[in-house]
Amino acid sequence: MPKVRKRIPLLLATVILGACSLWFACREPKYNGRTLTQWFAAARAGAADATTLNDFHTAVFVLGTNHLPELVHDISFDASTCISEKLFNILPGNFTPRCALEYLLDKKSNADLRALDAMEVFRILGSHGAPAIPGLSRVALYGPFGPAVRAVDCLGYIREGAIPALIMVATNPQPQNFRAFGWLVAFTNSPEAMQIVAQNSHDPRFEVLVGPTPDATVTNSGKR
Repeated sequence: MPKVRKRIPLLLATVILGACSLWFACREPKYNGRTLTQWFAAARAGAADATTLNDFHTAVFVLGTNHLPELVHDISFDASTCISEKLFNILPGNFTPRCALEYLLDKKSNADLRALDAMEVFRILGSHGAPAIPGLSRVALYGPFGPAVRAVDCLGYIREGAIPALIMVATNPQPQNFRAFGWLVAFTNSPEAMQIVAQNSHDPRFEVLVGPTPDATVTNSGKR
């Protein structure tokens, strides 16, 4: 009996997490009847034709520009803090709700995929993603390493409008600061970016940690 009582809170937590997961999934915005996840799936399909891809880019632009806070939220997902995975690991193998947790782990995988999709949205939006700079900056500066690196790359995709934010990240003692330096190296037509790069290029770790720039060279005019 005591063992059963101990399992009740875990069961309740599983049910609550499952309900919350379903509720948030239902709230995912749609364009022409498809969520962003579904649009990406259609675009990745081997049979995707030019019309489908054109519709995909339109959907990404509409859903992306109208739901930038949600994209930042997706990017900030940190798998290492996933509650469902922690519960999954501590429950005994014969515990019935384990199957529910397996479902939630699938949701965690979907969250990982949405984070990658959100990055691709920012790459497609380019400078149109600029309103998300404050949110991305917070994740880049204060988030866990994985989400922070994703946020830095998204700032890079926004191009010259995000240079001040990239400078702020690059000049802070965070592991992801060299990723930000890598982007600043790419902005060859920005005196501000080049000044920061020059000031820090004497660091013996700089070339190794920055490595190749995360994307093709970006000029201050936004052309590649």
